[in-house]
Amino acid sequence: MKQPTPASDFWTIRPYEPADQPGVRALHDRTPPAGTLASALPQRWPEDLDRIPELFGAFWVVTTDPDGQEIIGMAGVQELDPKVPHHLLSDDGGRAQAIRLLRMRIAPEWQRRGIGSGLVETVVEWAGESGYRSVIVETTEQQEPAVALYRRHGFAEIGRSSLGAHTLVWMRRDLD
Repeated sequence: MKQPTPASDFWTIRPYEPADQPGVRALHDRTPPAGTLASALPQRWPEDLDRIPELFGAFWVVTTDPDGQEIIGMAGVQELDPKVPHHLLSDDGGRAQAIRLLRMRIAPEWQRRGIGSGLVETVVEWAGESGYRSVIVETTEQQEPAVALYRRHGFAEIGRSSLGAHTLVWMRRDLD
């Protein structure tokens, strides 16, 4: 397994371990629900986060302390599922050649400190080393900082779709 990626003097990106589950839950519970910038209400707990080793191809956490107990960021990747609109895939249409970045969360007080960039680049590096040809992500149009983050890292908008009252912005970064 790859060694932790020291991303700054203040935080480290490393692979998820089962002992991280309480920290993942705590981080998720204090970040705004998708499609919002802030909320007093906790967001719904996604069941896939109860089964990270089983459902994610890879998952990373960002910690602030040497023991890795305080989790301030996270992101994972999964194979594309049927919910990803087919027309958003690469021109060759191959689902097996793309991976989906999802469940990226950064603690509100740690945002705009390079953690999101570190996670995106970790995912892109892993995807390339694992033989994928592209990384796909979606966010809502209301989350302008997230859209800007992905653009800065080479993602291009490839389409939009709706989920309830939210407009999803689909983006892809092709790997060379």
